[in-house]
Formats: sequence, C-alpha cells, structure tokens
Amino acid sequence: MTIKLSSQSAWFLVAGLLGATGVALDAVAAHGISNPIAATAVSRAATYQILHAIVLLVIANQHTIPSRVARWGFVLGLLLFSGSIYCKYLLGFTAATNVAPMGGMLLIGAWLAIGMNVWVGIKQRE
Repeated sequence: MTIKLSSQSAWFLVAGLLGATGVALDAVAAHGISNPIAATAVSRAATYQILHAIVLLVIANQHTIPSRVARWGFVLGLLLFSGSIYCKYLLGFTAATNVAPMGGMLLIGAWLAIGMNVWVGIKQRE
C-alpha cells in the first residue's frame, strides 16, 4: 500500500511529530532528569521545538518561496539546536552542542524568511 501525501499534509505530519516529541521530551525533563541544569536545558529545547511546530502548522499551506525556506530552516534549525541539546543531556554526547549555534542561526533565518512573506505579498499586489 502506497500513501501519497501532499506537500501541505507532509508539513502537517512533520509539525505533529515535532509537537508530540516536544511534549514527550519536556515531560522527560520535568520528571526524568535529576540534574537541574540538564532538566532546564532539555525543557528549553523542547519548548523551542513545540513553538516552532506550531509555526510550521501556521505556514504549512503557504506556497511562497520565503515560506518554503522558513519551513526547512525551522526543521533543520530544530534538528541542530534542540537535537544537540538532547544529545548532550540525554545521550551524553557533550560535543554535540557545538552545532547548536548553527541551529540557532537557521531558526533566526527562518523567522526572517517569514517576515519576507509580507514583502512578497506587497510585491504581488503592486
């Protein structure tokens, strides 16, 4: 059986998975990590993940180039930023957080791409 997803449906799926795993990882931080520094770091990473999953839901049906850039920027940024924090505190790979700043820069770039949607909308109306 082959399941075909539209681009919009695929982004809803990605956003749902990011949101669900974000909630689960925040629960791990709250109830399963005894080190308060590690718990705070994992909780913050999960919060970032949940917030960006919500944004992905909002822009899933936008078909502008900046929206496409933003979607990929959010996913890759979360993988590097939040993922590196999870790797450090949950798996013990302390060097993993070396890529966190790159993930943060991708997240910032994705937000700027969303801002470009306003400019694209103005240009299309002219």
